Amino acid sequence: GNSLNSLKSRFISEKFIDTNKLLINYNQISKVNNKIFKIDNTEDPFITVSLPKEVNGKDYDFIYIKFSSNKKMKNKRIQLFWESKERGLSENRSVKFDYGNGQLLIPMGLHPGWTASNITMLRFDFEGVPVGTELGIEEIKFMKFDSKAKK
Repeated sequence: GNSLNSLKSRFISEKFIDTNKLLINYNQISKVNNKIFKIDNTEDPFITVSLPKEVNGKDYDFIYIKFSSNKKMKNKRIQLFWESKERGLSENRSVKFDYGNGQLLIPMGLHPGWTASNITMLRFDFEGVPVGTELGIEEIKFMKFDSKAKK
């Protein structure tokens, strides 16, 4: 997920989501401010992010998410679910990945459930993140990869 700079020229379109205007709902997490939230419980902490406009999965095959954290996030995992006009949240329409450095480039187009969806909401489950950890969503963008571009 850290190869965004090396791939930048290969993306042919991007859709930025204004993170200052996100509509976020929290479960076992409390809101610190518009961008920062804090883990209150480790049983099932997650947030849902309602998108301002639906995103057609076949138009954007990557999602870039930049998180921030007040603690080291080594060996922590995130599970990303998506809800669409066609279907609700489901374990079989989700992907798991390591938090790493918080800058995540995720190839969502590899999942057939993504490409067949008009996405309206994202859900992020935080696995193994200790109580008191503050996280923030700094950036979200959907990106289309040009698979026909010359290297």
